Amino acid sequence: MLRTSHGSPRLNTVSVSGNPWQVIAASAVGTMIEWYDFYIFGSLAVTISPLFYPEGNNILALIAYLSTFAVGFVVRPFGALSSSCSSRCSLSRWCMAQSRRTWLKHAHAYLG
Repeated sequence: MLRTSHGSPRLNTVSVSGNPWQVIAASAVGTMIEWYDFYIFGSLAVTISPLFYPEGNNILALIAYLSTFAVGFVVRPFGALSSSCSSRCSLSRWCMAQSRRTWLKHAHAYLG
C-alpha cells in the first residue's frame, strides 16, 4: 500500500486505456481459447496417450497423460499469480520478457 500526502492508504491501481468492453471481450476470447485447449487436451487423451508414453500398458499411459493434464491445470493459477504481481508494479515488459525467456529455454531444452 502507498500512503498519500495526508496519510490515508491508497492501493496501487492499474488504469485501463480504451473502451472497457474491449478489455472484457479480449479477456473472454482468451479464456475461451484456454478452455478450448483444455477441452481438446482432455478429449484426445485416449488417442494421444499411447503416442507419448511407452507401449504395452495403455491404462498406465492414459493415467500418466491425465496426470500431466492435472498438473498443468493445478499449477496454472500460480503462474498467473506470480506474473500478475510482477506486472502490477509497472514491470509488464519485464514480466513478458521473462515469460518468453522461460518458454524459449524450455523449448530449446526439449528440442535439443
